[in-house]
Amino acid sequence: MASQVNVISAEQLNQDFQNILDSIKRQNLSNSEIYKLFSPVRWQLFRSTLIKRIKLSILILVCAAVVYYVPLVNWNVSAVGRLLMIQMLPYWNWRPLYKDRCLIQNFKSKAEIQGPSYYNRGPASGDCSVCENIGSIFKLDNVSYDHLNEYHLLRSFPVVISDSHVKWVERPWVNMAQFFERIESLLFSFPCNVQTNLIFNPTRTLKSSDALFGLLDVLSKSESNASWFLHFRNCELKTVKDTRLIIERPYFYASHLEMPYTTWFLVSYNYSIETPKYLKLDGLIIVMQLKNLLKIILSPRGECGRICKELKVELHEGQALVFSTDLWAMEYLPTASNETAVTFISETMQK
Repeated sequence: MASQVNVISAEQLNQDFQNILDSIKRQNLSNSEIYKLFSPVRWQLFRSTLIKRIKLSILILVCAAVVYYVPLVNWNVSAVGRLLMIQMLPYWNWRPLYKDRCLIQNFKSKAEIQGPSYYNRGPASGDCSVCENIGSIFKLDNVSYDHLNEYHLLRSFPVVISDSHVKWVERPWVNMAQFFERIESLLFSFPCNVQTNLIFNPTRTLKSSDALFGLLDVLSKSESNASWFLHFRNCELKTVKDTRLIIERPYFYASHLEMPYTTWFLVSYNYSIETPKYLKLDGLIIVMQLKNLLKIILSPRGECGRICKELKVELHEGQALVFSTDLWAMEYLPTASNETAVTFISETMQK
């Protein structure tokens, strides 16, 4: 015979509580005695609440782990999330926030701060003492970020790291055609600050997908072209994230630093010129030479141009140049050799 559960009615429960209160009043118990008397009840209530919260936390963690680690569930949850966000558009236009670096509207974005006159500003003459006796760029290897920061970044001393990254032969692409295939998505994301001699007026022309296909076709046959160069900047947040998957972070890049807010690719072949190419850079700059070599000129900015010397360096494959635009502006000469040169540049905000 199945056991029956005794159910107490609300009226009976209220009557029992009232009897307890009457008994306490008759015994004239103090508040401390009442507190001790009901301590087992309080413990049971606390224990019950704690167990419920622990169970709920475990359930949430298990659900989050399933969503994160199970591809099928992850994809479906993402799809549903995107659909919900689309349904919200008539009530809240969240699209401007998607690419914003800061959700607080009162703060200006990086692009707003960098107006036309931004790159023309520079340090005052009183700040030029750090560079007035610099005649060359130091080269280091097996360096820690602490050493780099203490002896170079704080003083705005440019430095070349000789063992910054793996060489070209150790990378997944075998030839230049495979490399351009790997960065194809970056070009089709309509990069900014594009310069090349392969297309006339690339800033306007490359807004067309047909022009991009044409440029990729030319680049895939790069070594059959007599002489060319191309550099472009990845301004979209998505493309900057994609470059992190293509090019690894240097070993000396400290984990507490922000990730780069924009990146560049410089590619050239047999392109001999006299006037160097100027790049508008800002922040902590890391120039990684992936293939062949690159000739770089660092010029002191502002008043320091009259006091400090211009620095020149040949950056070879596997090396990286680290400097700050607080003091230095960068120009480069595309390679004049019959081997394609490839360079990757990252810009990180400095606090």
